[in-house]
Amino acid sequence: MPELCFILPADASEISERQNNLMFAKPGGSVTFTCSYDIGGLVQQVKWERIKAGGTDTIVLCNSVGEQRFGSDFIKRALVDCSGQATSTIVIQNVTASDFTKYRCIATGRNKTFEMSFTVVATWDHKWFIIYIAGGTSAGVLLLVFLLIYCIITAYRKKKKRKRITEALFNALYCTQDEAGNNYAEHSYHTTWDIERGKEESSLRPAQEIYVNCINLRNDN
Repeated sequence: MPELCFILPADASEISERQNNLMFAKPGGSVTFTCSYDIGGLVQQVKWERIKAGGTDTIVLCNSVGEQRFGSDFIKRALVDCSGQATSTIVIQNVTASDFTKYRCIATGRNKTFEMSFTVVATWDHKWFIIYIAGGTSAGVLLLVFLLIYCIITAYRKKKKRKRITEALFNALYCTQDEAGNNYAEHSYHTTWDIERGKEESSLRPAQEIYVNCINLRNDN
């Protein structure tokens, strides 16, 4: 099997460029690009690229003898016509979300290179639009329901937490008051008992007479 040979435009000295050809495609559909160029001589190579934020992917590379080399993402879904000396056409089938981006056609001759850029944007028919709107509405409703449930659960948990704190404070206060009451009752009991006991001991103690000798200190003069 002959090996493919592709020429790099090392001696190309002039670049012509046409920018921002807007294209429309539906998800799952197809999009067709046509690149028209005039480089004043034999076209040595035509290259189609898909340009994304993460880098550039080669769609197909054609040389002057009609040989083609496809990028891995386009082997089974890209159709190419590079046979003309003035135009090149490709068709990308089964368009996905990653295909809505920028594309570039590069035609290289001996002394001149031509570039044409395209931008593919999504378009929907009524069926896709209804599905899109319905899906967005459903997602919005589900989000609101989720937020409502979350708020209810959060409020319920906070209420239970406040109730537990209130009960704990009430129990602590009740225990403190009960202990103080018990101490006061015990103290009152002992005080009353001591007083009664003192009275009993006083009543049982025998009476003692106290005599006071008074000495007359009068001086007889």
